[in-house]
Amino acid sequence: MRRFEAIAFALLGTCLFAVAQNLDTTKELIAAEHRFNDALLRADWKMVEQIFAEDLVVTNSDGSVTHKSDELKSVKSGDEKLESIEISDVRVQDLGDVAVVTGKLVEKGRYKTTDVSGSYRFTDVWAKRNGRWQLVAGQETLYTPGK
Repeated sequence: MRRFEAIAFALLGTCLFAVAQNLDTTKELIAAEHRFNDALLRADWKMVEQIFAEDLVVTNSDGSVTHKSDELKSVKSGDEKLESIEISDVRVQDLGDVAVVTGKLVEKGRYKTTDVSGSYRFTDVWAKRNGRWQLVAGQETLYTPGK
């Protein structure tokens, strides 16, 4: 009976440790999403550069695909100018050294002369590399709330 109790105790400890790790990852990545949005609002391309992985791939709401260099160029040049970004309904799926963050965002801004204000659903994929989370993929879909 003692062996069974020891195994049960070990399993409980492992489960509690996994839950604690998952909560930490969730907090870290929600904070990372907020840092990312704040950097975009301030047009802080140096912060954006640190957040983006070298192999970043972004699928934009119009179906176009961009990479780190394209995204940084938009921020540096002022082509992308965001006035506000609010995220909600954020969910984090912790897969170890990779995590998927999904949610809603409402933004107000422009890309060059095009108004990009609207409500979006987003999916961001983060990878933990060299001890820090980096954005490796992102996707946004424009939608009409309530539909």
